[in-house]
Amino acid sequence: MTLENDIAPALALNADRDLLRIVYDNLLSNAIKYGREGGKIALESRENGGKVTLSILNEGNGIPSDRMPQLFKKFSRLAGAEYAKKKGTGLGLYICKEIVEKHGGKIWRNRKSARGRNSSSSYPSSHRACVSPK
Repeated sequence: MTLENDIAPALALNADRDLLRIVYDNLLSNAIKYGREGGKIALESRENGGKVTLSILNEGNGIPSDRMPQLFKKFSRLAGAEYAKKKGTGLGLYICKEIVEKHGGKIWRNRKSARGRNSSSSYPSSHRACVSPK
């Protein structure tokens, strides 16, 4: 796999660094785990309308729309042969959602974008984190 980093170098987000690292370690791990063998993963950032949006895209197969609602639920794992082979507890995306929302943000998963599967989260650019940074 190859990794393309399009995160703006001067991007600043007033948030707990350790908690955001947990979010992006999990999302990046999922992008690798469910991505296409030999595919590409792209990290992107956007600032727009007082929000910062961070996205991770991979060239995976995507997720059926009827399964999207269960993604961020506690202990939820997708059923099917392609998912059964992958290790996981069903807690990763739930924890990500909790952390992002504690920062005043939102997290979502697009079934499939023009560039592949996409996990995104947005944060108010002026938000002060609920948890004190270390």
